[in-house]
Amino acid sequence: MEGGGKTLEVPRRFVRSFRRSSRGLSEIVGTLMLVLIVVTAATVLAAFVASYQKQLQTQEAQTHNRNLESLRVLSVDPTPTTAVTSGTGTASTATFSTTANSSGVVTASGTGFGTTGDAITLSFGSTPLTPTSCSVGMFAMTTITTTPAGAFTCLVRIPLGYVGSTPFAATDATTPLDTITLHVVASPAIGVVAFTIASLSVNPSSVTAILVESAPLLNYTITGDITGSLNLSQGAPSQFTIGTFGEAKLVVSLWSNPDVFLSLNTYIKVELLTTLDNDFSQVFVPPVAVAQISTIQSLVNGTPVTLPLLDGSKSFPTGNSTLVAWSWGVSGTGSCAGQFVGEQVALTGCPTDAHTTETYVATLTTTDSSGLIATSTVSFSY
Repeated sequence: MEGGGKTLEVPRRFVRSFRRSSRGLSEIVGTLMLVLIVVTAATVLAAFVASYQKQLQTQEAQTHNRNLESLRVLSVDPTPTTAVTSGTGTASTATFSTTANSSGVVTASGTGFGTTGDAITLSFGSTPLTPTSCSVGMFAMTTITTTPAGAFTCLVRIPLGYVGSTPFAATDATTPLDTITLHVVASPAIGVVAFTIASLSVNPSSVTAILVESAPLLNYTITGDITGSLNLSQGAPSQFTIGTFGEAKLVVSLWSNPDVFLSLNTYIKVELLTTLDNDFSQVFVPPVAVAQISTIQSLVNGTPVTLPLLDGSKSFPTGNSTLVAWSWGVSGTGSCAGQFVGEQVALTGCPTDAHTTETYVATLTTTDSSGLIATSTVSFSY
């Protein structure tokens, strides 16, 4: 130390030791930081892997359950519309009668409706009717336009629960009406149809929607091995569940499902949508009718004669159905005409002596075990 004092010197060995200690501490801290980073990264990675594995397991489980799920529409049971008496009327109304709750599909046709393009509005009592199909143009959904002859033909539905006689009106906006003619398509139009649905799964199946001809059913009743109910206040069914290996029967009134129109002589496609994103579909196809005319030898008073034979034996069903009925309608002016039932029918009512040759038209209608029909027509002379 200057000024007569002494200078305090730190031994070099202590300086070197302190420097070594500082470097060692830094290395320890650095190592601990690396360990912390590695542990944190490993934890995050482990959490990610666990989450991914859980998500993957959930997806695999859902895929597994989806693959296990199996629903089938076992059968279809259609009921044709009830016949409504044909009627004709003049001016703007026509009346007809029917049985209680018949709710039919009506073919409305009219002639003498003024000039070309006149607007015709159809109504049933105070209810405007929406044509489902017309042979002439439609606009605004409830009105039709007449053809050049001032005529029209339309399929329309009368309201659900119709009872008794009610005026069926056709109103021409510009010209007084002359004639309106009504008749009913009692068959092959379908009024009510029932489906039997079965689960072939080891787990319950939750159905979210039922489509018929790609249109969702909004109103129906269902019974059987199910849980859930119909939400009638919303006009649409809520989700329901069919139990393990369960079976349910669904009954649909097509008059309360205006987007669905079915006929006995066309295919019926049903789809079941589930919460597992499955879409189970079943198509019921009508049979194929083949009408043929052959001959059969018979004895009349000991004399061999040749008679016409109505032959529907070449007709065949489709899918898993079977043919259950054959009916014939033979039209013509001679004695061979009439209504007959059977796969093969000998026309024993035809004349067996000398007679004038007549021409006939034979129409075969075959029905399968699903209630669907097919027709075939053949002409013959005798």
